[in-house]
Amino acid sequence: MYDQAIKGKSWRQYYYQLAVEQSDRARTEENVHLTEEALFIRWQELAGSPDQLHERIEMKRASANLLRVKTRQLGWPALIPGSKPSRQDQEHPNQDQVRKNVSL
Repeated sequence: MYDQAIKGKSWRQYYYQLAVEQSDRARTEENVHLTEEALFIRWQELAGSPDQLHERIEMKRASANLLRVKTRQLGWPALIPGSKPSRQDQEHPNQDQVRKNVSL
């Protein structure tokens, strides 16, 4: 579905866009999907390679933040129904957090 859209862009670009366009729900949801697909493709590219440790850490953080965006901003159900958010989950990923976690 989104395969054509992600050509030529990295997961970092979609993740950064997600923070910039937070006020538009439709764009936020689209950017979540695009970021997830781009992350998935990048994970496949990195499979079997011990390289890029820093990027792998950034990707894990981005994935966790995407989950928070989906449950907090978009109202999607939590992975574990009725679970309480951790202290770390109390904050939405905002523009500053994304910029801090992702180096373009």
